Amino acid sequence: MNAASAIDYESIFLHAPVGMCMSENRIMRSCNEALASMFGYARAQLDDQSFEVLYPTHDEFLRTGDRIIPIMNTKGRYSDERIMRRSNGELFWCHVTGHAMLPGQPLGAGIWTFDGPRHAAGPATGSGHLDVRGCQRETPRDGPVDPARA
Repeated sequence: MNAASAIDYESIFLHAPVGMCMSENRIMRSCNEALASMFGYARAQLDDQSFEVLYPTHDEFLRTGDRIIPIMNTKGRYSDERIMRRSNGELFWCHVTGHAMLPGQPLGAGIWTFDGPRHAAGPATGSGHLDVRGCQRETPRDGPVDPARA
C-alpha cells in the first residue's frame, strides 16, 4: 500500500472473514456479514438487538453477563467457547472474544469476534434437546478451565 491510498476500515469490518460486532451494554450496535451469516440473519436484523437473541436460553445470557464482568474489569478482555443459537434454533459451539473500549466499563462499548462452528454442539438429552447448562468453557489465556463446566 502506498501513502496515497486510503484504508477503508468500514469495508474491512464488513467483509472480515470472522464474525465481528461493536456493542454497547450488550446491544449489538453494528455487526459484519460473517457474524450475520454465521447466525443465519441479515445484518440489519442484528443491528441494535440484544446479544440475547444469539444465546440458547435467557439464563445462559444472564450467566454469561455475570461471568464477563469481573474478568473484563480485571483484564479488559474476555474469551471463551460457548454454545450459541442460530436464527433457526440450531445450537453450535462458538469461540467468542471481546474487548472493552473503556476501562471500568466491562459491558459498555466493546468489540467482539465470533469464530465458529469449531465442532458440533454435542449430544442431546433424552428429550431430544441439548442440555446447555454450563455450556461455556474459558480459554486457557483467561484462566483455568473448570472441569465441572467443561
